Amino acid sequence: MNIPRVSDSKARIKPVNRGHKRVWRSPFTIALMVIAVVLTGAGIFYYHVYVAPFRQIVLTVDNQVIRMDYFLKRIRMAGNDPTLTLQQLTYEQIVKIMAPQYGIAVSPSDIDEELRKEAAGSATDVMTDVGFQEWYTNRIKAAELSDSEYREIVRTNLLAIRFLEYLAEDIPTTAEQIHLYTIVTATSEDAIDAKSRITKGENFATIAGEISLDSQTKSKGGELGWIPLGVTPYDDVIFHLAAGQVSDPVAIDPSSPSTSQYAIFMVSEKDPLRVIDANPLEVLRSRAFYDLILQQIPQHVKYSYTPEDNEWVTEQLTKDPKK
Repeated sequence: MNIPRVSDSKARIKPVNRGHKRVWRSPFTIALMVIAVVLTGAGIFYYHVYVAPFRQIVLTVDNQVIRMDYFLKRIRMAGNDPTLTLQQLTYEQIVKIMAPQYGIAVSPSDIDEELRKEAAGSATDVMTDVGFQEWYTNRIKAAELSDSEYREIVRTNLLAIRFLEYLAEDIPTTAEQIHLYTIVTATSEDAIDAKSRITKGENFATIAGEISLDSQTKSKGGELGWIPLGVTPYDDVIFHLAAGQVSDPVAIDPSSPSTSQYAIFMVSEKDPLRVIDANPLEVLRSRAFYDLILQQIPQHVKYSYTPEDNEWVTEQLTKDPKK
């Protein structure tokens, strides 16, 4: 069967105009588009793996943020301890908030002077200007910090020192004190045995020299010295002892009593008003400073650091930061 041939133009079917033109692309253009998509994907991957983690916020104090890249620098500078570095950065930010409220400030010239002192302390000869610049360049390079970052650390340290000195003026230099002795043992059973021997008449200092695990007091018969209230975490125990009385065993780490060392204490004498020795006075002044800092943390600080972040940070610390 023959199909009639239609040759008339009226019989031709015209394409419908749908409001757009067909775009013709050469194979070269298509290849470029594919490459662009691949590169975009690679760029996104690179950002999420090599950029985004370092821009992550670790700590927020009011409107100031500490990001992961700076956090890693400070960990390396402090000796690779993330927990202590996070605590240090928290304290620094609180100091920068609190110090100005007490009229405490640090000028650029103060920073310059402190840097000069630091450089002079590391030099064997008189430090020249050229020598100082060389020292400072090497210093910030070794710390992997910029000039502004390093100077800010120095400024914050000076603020903290001046803030502590300001608070120290209100700490009394005389107080009620006890003359304290201790014996440290590996277990509570050993501490109980030591106390039993003392109760039966053996000399506390002799037993301390024989069995105590505290290397700082062992050679002195367990003597800790004159202690005012607020220096040790055992105030509730030691300040209720009468002169000559020995305490029951106390866990040095109460959070883990099964693995903790134990201590027994003895008060040899008491003084209702005695001048505080230099070391315990320094402890009291530091405690006043840190107690004030800790009081401010809940209202100013937000932590974003997680256990998962800690694993990632630990991995980064094993890598060479220069590669």
